[in-house]
Amino acid sequence: MRSPLILAFCLISPLAWSADKNQVEVQVTSDPSGARVSMRSGQSCFTPCFLKLSRKRESLIIVSKRGFRTSEINFRPTRKQKKLHISLVAEAPPELNLGNSSSQKGTVWPSNAFIDNLKLPQREANAHDVAVIVGNFLYQHEDIPDVSPARNDAQLMRRYVIQTLGIKPENVIYRENATYGNLVALFGDASSSKSKLKSAITPGISRVFIYYSGHGASSGSSSFLVPVDGEPSFLESVGYPIDWLYLNLSKLEAIERTVVLESCFSGNSHAGTLIKNASPVVIRSRVTSVSDNVNAITATSRAQVASWDETSALSLFTKHFLLARAGSADRSPNGNEDEKVSNKEVERYVGDRVRQDALRLYDRQQNPQFVYVSY
Repeated sequence: MRSPLILAFCLISPLAWSADKNQVEVQVTSDPSGARVSMRSGQSCFTPCFLKLSRKRESLIIVSKRGFRTSEINFRPTRKQKKLHISLVAEAPPELNLGNSSSQKGTVWPSNAFIDNLKLPQREANAHDVAVIVGNFLYQHEDIPDVSPARNDAQLMRRYVIQTLGIKPENVIYRENATYGNLVALFGDASSSKSKLKSAITPGISRVFIYYSGHGASSGSSSFLVPVDGEPSFLESVGYPIDWLYLNLSKLEAIERTVVLESCFSGNSHAGTLIKNASPVVIRSRVTSVSDNVNAITATSRAQVASWDETSALSLFTKHFLLARAGSADRSPNGNEDEKVSNKEVERYVGDRVRQDALRLYDRQQNPQFVYVSY
């Protein structure tokens, strides 16, 4: 899928400075108009509109509109630059006819009001932290079903790491529909930890956050992330081993390492069996060892299916993880209402909500797993 081109133009405007000498009133316009503009400070409006911005530092401005790619712009006004215009780029239609197949294997869910209106906490940007976000939703092999919510999962998680974790947009490595080669380039392999992620961190200073939404599977004694060019009958050759991910992440000179996997490794998926005509018993996953310096969070327990939530157009675990981090986990009965969201509160909230919804909606078990270095 081609990367969208987002254009932002800063033009000269005769607008007056705010009464506060440290702030400037900036006019924000967009093409098309009616886009939602939001900031970490809590300011929000719909274009055309005005925002009060600091003249001493850059402000992250997020512009979104249904049917268009979200635009994120770091902007600092000056006396001559006090007008911001954003040209939004329309979402490309999903490519559903893949390979030699003439039939559509599935659909990729568009964004909706739940995603557009989810309010995430704001945090000051950190120049050294790094995130890798992968969303695999269009699989090339005709026997592998597509993952309908994975694009929304990845795009909303990108918003979360920028707004809530304070990771600068240029420090977010974002990849849709990653191939085996893409995953090796991102994380390294068994023989080398050299990778795009390793090159992006500042040793001894950076925190690292990794998120993956897409298929997972097991074959023989190993569990894998399934790349979009994967062959379901040869996963040991073309799947990306989870062990490689944890091993290479543990070697990074980072002060914190977190992995969140919106995937299951049972051989089943919400869209159907990953390996055609195979029994989940035959391809049951083993427990993958997690390095003791890595926070590892997965959407399911062994041999379970990672469910989807059609109402929110997200995967069920990702929906509740983001709601938890947005503050829901701090509320009673899961939290202590101290206006701080702890890892323990997130674990309780997400575990309860995912278990309840999976049973209510699909009559099946889903138990997210949380392994923290410390709480």
